[in-house]
Amino acid sequence: MWVRRKWLPYSRGSVKNRGFDMVTKSGFIAFIFVFFLSACTSSDTQEFFCESYAQENLSNVYKQQIIRLGKQQLCVIWPVDASVCGVSGKPVLTAWFDDRTRLGQIRGHLQTDFSSKQVSLDILPFARDKGDASSGLPVPNAQLHFVFRPSEGSLLLTPGNQDSQTSEFVCKPWIKQRWWAIY
Repeated sequence: MWVRRKWLPYSRGSVKNRGFDMVTKSGFIAFIFVFFLSACTSSDTQEFFCESYAQENLSNVYKQQIIRLGKQQLCVIWPVDASVCGVSGKPVLTAWFDDRTRLGQIRGHLQTDFSSKQVSLDILPFARDKGDASSGLPVPNAQLHFVFRPSEGSLLLTPGNQDSQTSEFVCKPWIKQRWWAIY
């Protein structure tokens, strides 16, 4: 006598046996879905590489700045090799950085203002000795004033309150490569 068995969609308990082809197809479809979803979303930030050849002491001094512009945020490189970001309408205090010039520490008080044609960022540095736990003392003569005009591709940088020493940078949109990941 032959007993005919029904093939059930489940094998050995409650584990589904979908087969290799079905698992592969499901994974491929999920990958395509995620790929197209990520391609359709746009980044809210733009990055710009800015450079200036300013004439100082009869030699060309090459200056660079990296700008990251968000909807309500502007980021610049300050003091050296560190990206700091100001938020529109909110004062921001940065973390403490080691200041190599005076063997102390420095941090910035950032104030950012957005208008229809430009973004301005003021950095007022505060300084303290290494190991000091105080909030530091303001250094007004080291203040920086950035004015970024994305439509013109220009950046103006004024140290302190001295308009005569304003440096002008030319900025171009920049797509960061993997090896620039430190910024």
